[in-house]
Amino acid sequence: MNKDIGPKIKKLAFFLCIGGMLVSFLFGMLHIGSVNEAPVAIRDQIRFDGWLMIIGGGIASWLVALLAYGFGELLVDLRKNRQVKEAPARRILPSD
Repeated sequence: MNKDIGPKIKKLAFFLCIGGMLVSFLFGMLHIGSVNEAPVAIRDQIRFDGWLMIIGGGIASWLVALLAYGFGELLVDLRKNRQVKEAPARRILPSD
């Protein structure tokens, strides 16, 4: 299950980014769409909040995915470095 976890985290980061952006877009549009049911005095605030959900949620999803992808990349590099260190050292003999 935990073998080669780095690439799995990198794939998860991609889906987190896309999923988070879609969810924030949908909730923002639903919030903006509910403006007709609100009192006139707060309609502009509801529109602003909806746009803030769309833009802020997209940026937050991107940042979370960026951190998760970076962590996955770090694990991949760590695994490569460990394999290099554990590989048997070859002696280079001088040629006659």
